Amino acid sequence: MTTLPIKNPRPSDGRSKTFSSFLQLENWPNLLSLIGLLLLVALPRLTALNQYLIVDEADRWRWAEDFVYALSRGDLAGTLVGDGYPGIVPVWAETIWILLEAARRSVAAGQWIGEPGLYLILHEWERPAFLYQQRLPLVLLNIMLALGIIGAVWRLFGRRIGLVSALLIALDPFYLSDSRVNRAEAVITGLLTLSILALIFYYRQPRWRYVIISGILGGLSFLTKIQALTILPAVALIGLFIYASRASEEGKAYSLLSVFFSLFKFGLLWAGAAGLTWFLLWPAMWVISLETLTLVYDYTTRKVGAEGVNLFFMGQTYADADPGFIFYPFVF
Repeated sequence: MTTLPIKNPRPSDGRSKTFSSFLQLENWPNLLSLIGLLLLVALPRLTALNQYLIVDEADRWRWAEDFVYALSRGDLAGTLVGDGYPGIVPVWAETIWILLEAARRSVAAGQWIGEPGLYLILHEWERPAFLYQQRLPLVLLNIMLALGIIGAVWRLFGRRIGLVSALLIALDPFYLSDSRVNRAEAVITGLLTLSILALIFYYRQPRWRYVIISGILGGLSFLTKIQALTILPAVALIGLFIYASRASEEGKAYSLLSVFFSLFKFGLLWAGAAGLTWFLLWPAMWVISLETLTLVYDYTTRKVGAEGVNLFFMGQTYADADPGFIFYPFVF
């Protein structure tokens, strides 16, 4: 009696079918759009990074150096770098980039290069010829943030608005220029925008994970530049709008108490996520919390005054001076 051999399907058949269906003609527009968006965002930010140094970059690189040395020694208190800005997210981006290079050199050398090796990397990258190495980690971070914003807008509002937002985000002159250097302005812009977009996701789909994500992004923005605290009124107003809308849609009698408790829970979760992010990602907070917060507070109270003002208003130039009461309602 002859038995026919049974052919077992190969495990790769499903994967091959999925891959071949992905390559079908109707999927090519989406694939080409994805590639086009990536190039539109990345190319203007990655080209000619070795240009002249701009204001603040030398200070930011010095903060990264101090942060790397502190971590290499296990000196958590030494991660209290800078002047209270605090600039910790950009510093982490620089630190990860430096440690990756240190790891590469350590593998080549067959042993950890230690502090002398770190000094050599930092000394080399301080030279004008290596300026692109200082900027590249921040540029890559800004590319990811810009792509994240475009992707979120696309999902929330559809393809057409997503494409328009891609053009505006990728090519806005100020955002583009600050996305190419070792400064915090573009980073804080990306983080704050994504935080607000996460709350719009929460409005569309009432899942607490979106509030937590928004809070984490808010905490990262505070770690980047303390001026990000200006997002707090916006978060409170968005939360109030969300819960007032839901109470109205559910046909309840307009209960201020129920809206208040919902808003309180929302704010507590958002603030908890932001505060935990702040604490976990700044090692100085683990050992010298009071000194760390004092430094940030002192910086903040200085900056909300006349220090650092440099503007032209109503025919006059103001340098480290208050432009007067009329300036604020006019700008608002």
